[in-house]
Amino acid sequence: MSCETIGAKAAFELDQELMSTGGFTLDQLMELAGLSVAHAVYKVHPPSKGDRILVFCGPGNNGILPY
Repeated sequence: MSCETIGAKAAFELDQELMSTGGFTLDQLMELAGLSVAHAVYKVHPPSKGDRILVFCGPGNNGILPY
């Protein structure tokens, strides 16, 4: 499975655009981010591989993702 990433500055700019012109709230963006992570984990670790997953989150605003 491949995953495309963007840098912190581009992510910040995208968030700002989605909130200003897209009408998304921060809570909605966090929910979508969490759903995206869950989707990616499910692809590489389906329930048939076990039912436990450990998630580590660093400090800063990015730590809100498990929200």
